[in-house]
Amino acid sequence: MKFFYKPGDPFARYTHSGSIELPYFIELGKKIREFSDKNKIFLILLDLTKASGDLSLLDRYFLGEQAVTILGLKIKLSIFCREDQMYRDKFGARVANSKGAKVNVFTDLDEAEKWLISKG
Repeated sequence: MKFFYKPGDPFARYTHSGSIELPYFIELGKKIREFSDKNKIFLILLDLTKASGDLSLLDRYFLGEQAVTILGLKIKLSIFCREDQMYRDKFGARVANSKGAKVNVFTDLDEAEKWLISKG
């Protein structure tokens, strides 16, 4: 797992190109937290546009519920994905945010980056 970050960049980026599965996302969340804590970089862009598969509604709920436990309160995670990967109501992100995590999902890279570096 490799995060891309150059000193001076406002955020780190990770691109996933494999299968999307619940156990993978739990481990990815832990790796994001570990990377962020170690490097003091708390803005993360997760690019899933090359990933395959789908998460069920129940998986998205579970990840949303666990997001603050896994990511903590400092990390702001912007997820960039394809239209076919995102629920229109951003269900998982809404659950995560209701628990105190800072997560959002986008199908437009510019919007994903703007939200990530915005205040709040």
